[in-house]
Amino acid sequence: MHAMLAGRWRGDVLDEHCPEGAALIQVEAWCQVGGALQTRAALPAGAQRVWGYVRKVGVRRVVQKVRSRLQEVDAGERVLGVGVGRVLPCASAAAAGERVIFVATRHHAVQSRVVVPLALVRSSPDGCHLKLTEGHALAGASVYDGRELAGKLARKALDEAHEVLERLARGGRAPRALHAPDGADVCGARGERDPLARATVFGRGHYARTCMMPHVRDAMGIGSVHELSPAMIPAAPGDITWSTSPHPEPQDEGALAWFIAGYHHHHAPLAVQALRRGIAAVVEKPVVVSHAQLDALLEAMRSSQAALFQGFHRRHAAYDAWLRRDLRAGSGASPLDYHAIVHEIPLPPHHWYNWPASGSRLLSNGCHWVDHFLWLNAGAAVVRQRAQRLGSGGIEVSLGLENGASFTLALSERGTSRTGVREVVEVRGEGRMARLVDSAYQAEDRHRVLRRGRVREHETYARMYRKYCARILAGEGGERAQDVERVWRVILELEQELG
Repeated sequence: MHAMLAGRWRGDVLDEHCPEGAALIQVEAWCQVGGALQTRAALPAGAQRVWGYVRKVGVRRVVQKVRSRLQEVDAGERVLGVGVGRVLPCASAAAAGERVIFVATRHHAVQSRVVVPLALVRSSPDGCHLKLTEGHALAGASVYDGRELAGKLARKALDEAHEVLERLARGGRAPRALHAPDGADVCGARGERDPLARATVFGRGHYARTCMMPHVRDAMGIGSVHELSPAMIPAAPGDITWSTSPHPEPQDEGALAWFIAGYHHHHAPLAVQALRRGIAAVVEKPVVVSHAQLDALLEAMRSSQAALFQGFHRRHAAYDAWLRRDLRAGSGASPLDYHAIVHEIPLPPHHWYNWPASGSRLLSNGCHWVDHFLWLNAGAAVVRQRAQRLGSGGIEVSLGLENGASFTLALSERGTSRTGVREVVEVRGEGRMARLVDSAYQAEDRHRVLRRGRVREHETYARMYRKYCARILAGEGGERAQDVERVWRVILELEQELG
């Protein structure tokens, strides 16, 4: 399709994947409603803020992060819009060729074809008395967000869309006609897979671009990438096959491993498919978002010889090894208490982490600290747990283990994001304590400081993914099903307590 990105036409943009229950529409005329939707976290602004990041993660890492975020800016803002067009042939859409009006809830300001839920498409709209605004309940909605769009809300949105178009016509104006260059075909994939590359990647978001793909590419080579946002796919495909489908395709069958970092609720189903095919799965958190997903994943793990690895990077950070030595973790000397105060980066209202299908901030990010506590107290069962939402919008979690170890986590968006995610973590053993404040580590006993150190984020991710790639290439096993269940059963139960 053609799309206006960063103020200029691109005619090489792949079509969005058209899932079941959606329609692919050739746009004839378009009307944007309101301003741009807030879907992305803001870039650091000002010399002092940038310098704060440099001190925390280093110059090279800051440059990498900024370049990655600028790619998202270049991909264009997302808007709420209404328009008219014709339904194109699509496996899941009926009435191909029919002229319709539609509501596009999360799209570029100008694009020649859109994929929208069938519930937001109508050929013969009724009248209406309401006004559509960028604050509408459906603004920012996606076919992947887990919301049920059919029903009264969708009917009202279409009524409002019809009223917008009718109001323009009564005023002697028409929706902006879309004069896109001709020649773009319906297309969901391009490029040619490198036959020597051994990895497939699902999801090319900021995390995948900066933390995962550079190390996987160096260790195994990447043969294909699935990215749902067409504008995030490079114009020059190189030796990678690019697809906008969230589902595996024939070119993925020969991969040694699938690296999965897409939408949260897509992680477990993809991992299950990989394991059933005998392909290793490396899954970014959260690995599962429901007990049903966990049960399916455990069944696949127990019936497959393929390995599964989780993206819990705190297990691979330098401070994990320091904690084990300084606090004698795993030696049986004493249980380790773990107490964390974490400030998360505030998210804009239409960020996909806020989708119902994505779960709470506990599931999406807080799981890291829960897992690290259980990891350091390996083998100890949970005997007490509690999770609650605070009046300030934060989340508070507490756990107790059979060995006497205790855990607390206070997770909030209130505070300062001067250098991104902020944390203060204390880990305590018998007569010893370690503290992690952002990237600075210090351990001490009753008499002296045992160790001071600083942890670099990029080194942690490099260590984790290089280790996983080496184990996959060597044909070594992954995590045990009982260990995966121990962590995620607890996290999902805590998520249910939050409601």
